[in-house]
Amino acid sequence: MRKHMLSFIVFILIVTLILSINFPIFTANATTLCSISGKVTDYYSGMPLANITVRWVSGGLWSMNSGLSNSKGFYKFDVMEGRQYIDAYDFKNEEYVGGILKADGTVIPWYIFLVDRSKARIVNVNGPVSGLNIKLKLGYEITGTITDTGGNPVSKWRVEIRVNDHGTWYYASTIKAGGSGSKGNQFYTSAFPSGTRVELKIQAEGYKPITYDFNTSTASIDPIPISSKDVNITVVLSSIR
Repeated sequence: MRKHMLSFIVFILIVTLILSINFPIFTANATTLCSISGKVTDYYSGMPLANITVRWVSGGLWSMNSGLSNSKGFYKFDVMEGRQYIDAYDFKNEEYVGGILKADGTVIPWYIFLVDRSKARIVNVNGPVSGLNIKLKLGYEITGTITDTGGNPVSKWRVEIRVNDHGTWYYASTIKAGGSGSKGNQFYTSAFPSGTRVELKIQAEGYKPITYDFNTSTASIDPIPISSKDVNITVVLSSIR
């Protein structure tokens, strides 16, 4: 997943700019610091996760306040009084998919938060707050090779990605030939949480588009069988001529 870090940083900078323009920053008392704490665990096994970065998010900007979970999954750090969001990311190992904390302890990715902030939990701090537990899921990357029916590489392609969250589809990103996330006739996505339903629409000039709809888990919808952490597919496009 390290190959995606540069594009991820660029994405985060863009998100920060958008949020700082469109979303109000919650008020905070700059003179009063309070501790927030909790535990980070694997969503399925409940095992503690170490080296997860937990941050205090003020509207569209990150404060300098953050903490790192220890070997038992616990984190604790001081923040200013106020009403803010919390996010968590596996910056060190890049195995788990992070995002903004929800009320149930899971997280939502930023591309959903951008269009629906109601899914995120607002943490009200006017004193020490404990029990801010976070459950993260392993990430699945999707890579693919795009060819024609003769096995020849296809150029001028694009992959549009949507993600389904509790019945609602959200636009995630678009990968274009020659752009970030591409190498020749190959593409690679950012990571999605395990169990996420993902739709890929692959298009190329002079070819019929094709759509894949599947879960990033061991239970595939159609037509992609998944038996390992990451998903690799071969996309064969038919000419419209």
